[in-house]
Amino acid sequence: MKKLVLLSAFVVSAMFVSAQANTTNNSIKNAEDGEYVVMNDNGNRDSQFEVKDGSLDGSVVFYHTDGLIKEQGAFKDGEKHGLWKKYNADGKKIGEAHYTEGAKQGNWKIWDDNGTLRFDIEYTNNKPSGTWKQYDESGTLISSKITSNNNILE
Repeated sequence: MKKLVLLSAFVVSAMFVSAQANTTNNSIKNAEDGEYVVMNDNGNRDSQFEVKDGSLDGSVVFYHTDGLIKEQGAFKDGEKHGLWKKYNADGKKIGEAHYTEGAKQGNWKIWDDNGTLRFDIEYTNNKPSGTWKQYDESGTLISSKITSNNNILE
């Protein structure tokens, strides 16, 4: 069970990093202030974001190749900030995360492709906090772990 909790923590942590990895490159630093739309090879939007003073600042949206929203959130001075949402290829919400100036903060939720809540976890200043809950495929609580000193307790 401990391995499952550690694996799920890794999955949740990795889930919302794709936007930052895809957009924080040197070309942003050289971009003029404004809103940008990047198109994919299919002629659909790939991403849409705002730049201010050489950093991502404002709303950002990433799209699946067919044009449906994949991930949306906001940046503040180049750091993730506020509510971020992630959607599967069918348009169902599969993740929700909160950031404060780049740090994981507050409640994070992960749903499976069927819309069932699978993880409900908390972060404070980028560290595990509160009670981390895991649910099975039917939505039944199967694990509830209390965190202490930034560690998940058994």
